[in-house]
Amino acid sequence: MVGYQSTGVSFKLLDLLFRQLVFLSSTCEVNLVITNSDQLVDELQVDPPGVLSDHSLISWHLHQPPIVQPREVRSWSKVDRDEFRAALLSSQLCSTDQRPSTMEGYFDLYHGVLQLLADRFAPVQKIRKCHQRLAAWIDEECRQQRCQSRHLE
Repeated sequence: MVGYQSTGVSFKLLDLLFRQLVFLSSTCEVNLVITNSDQLVDELQVDPPGVLSDHSLISWHLHQPPIVQPREVRSWSKVDRDEFRAALLSSQLCSTDQRPSTMEGYFDLYHGVLQLLADRFAPVQKIRKCHQRLAAWIDEECRQQRCQSRHLE
């Protein structure tokens, strides 16, 4: 039987960060596991089972959901460069008919034309990058440090 309960005002702050799981066995022994609030406990096992003792090994498996990162990407490698060059040369950016009178006008024209061409030749695709945590104790900072060290190798 699994229950969750914490009483008292002093535990309310801890309830935001941690989850207290109380496991009651058939022999009325109480086993307590405290985890982070976002972790789910699976496969709790008490060794040796059924022994009335205050010294038992409690082991469990933490269910770690995969980390999903939504991203927007463009497939620039599939762009036909000759067609892109032709479209750029025939755009307002390379036209001599209309010239902006201010620096902001040039920047707006440059951004507008290249955004239009990028959307036409390499439209934005939304993808979801999923990866599984390596271990329960590896947090986002540790993962970034690991990625940075791999990048420097």
